[in-house]
Amino acid sequence: MDIKYLAIEKDIAVHERESKFWQSRNISSVRVLTMSEGIKEAAREQFLYIGINAANINYMPMLKLLREVTNAPILISITSYTMQEQGEATSNGADFFGQVSENPNDNYTSVMACIHRLNERASQPKPDIEI
Repeated sequence: MDIKYLAIEKDIAVHERESKFWQSRNISSVRVLTMSEGIKEAAREQFLYIGINAANINYMPMLKLLREVTNAPILISITSYTMQEQGEATSNGADFFGQVSENPNDNYTSVMACIHRLNERASQPKPDIEI
């Protein structure tokens, strides 16, 4: 099985840098330029994660729809933001929202930790709770 991530990214230089790093770990990428294209890809294929570069993608209006079509972790990278924006993004389906490092190893560690946490949580039995 080919492991891939989906990059919703307009900047080809950023994508090439990131995809080269991930390819060294046998993970390939699919790059799209818009949220609409990303939603179509996410609906038809399974991805390790979906990365959105918030610096050049207007992601918020369609983030909820993206969440509805996939269970893949959605990671939004951004350089500066408000707590309100972070709250809105996580309410709309983002699993990670924050600044990425210029060091790809740091990003890899963060992404894999997020994926591991989400998979662990999904595999845990749900306790019976009386409210």
